[in-house]
Amino acid sequence: MDSCLAVMKALADATRLRIIHLLKTGEEMCVCQIVAVLNMSQSTVSQHLGMLKRAGLVADRKERRWVFYRLHPALGPQQQSILDSIASWLQDDPQMMQDRIRWQRIQEFSPEQLCSGRIDETLRMGGNEA
Repeated sequence: MDSCLAVMKALADATRLRIIHLLKTGEEMCVCQIVAVLNMSQSTVSQHLGMLKRAGLVADRKERRWVFYRLHPALGPQQQSILDSIASWLQDDPQMMQDRIRWQRIQEFSPEQLCSGRIDETLRMGGNEA
């Protein structure tokens, strides 16, 4: 029951649902990319990623100075079913649609550019508008 509670608690937050929805694309994302999509501070995003990792929903890998996240490759059928249901439920949510648009724009930049701030400031500070 503890693992079920950990998953449910981890998913009981709008920011963490946004992160899961992004990672549900199957792509690995650098923390800087997630920060840019969500338009939140690195420390806030890292706290949310930590909770998702402790719940066993995401895995990370380090490459030089960057940390990349993806859905955990060993998700059980119950966790996968829950994430599939959430993705379906939120597919047409305006916030999730804006996040997908921002992700498409952000993919034009490397993690080096995003982390160093060498990108157009309107992308970083422009909120979630398309």
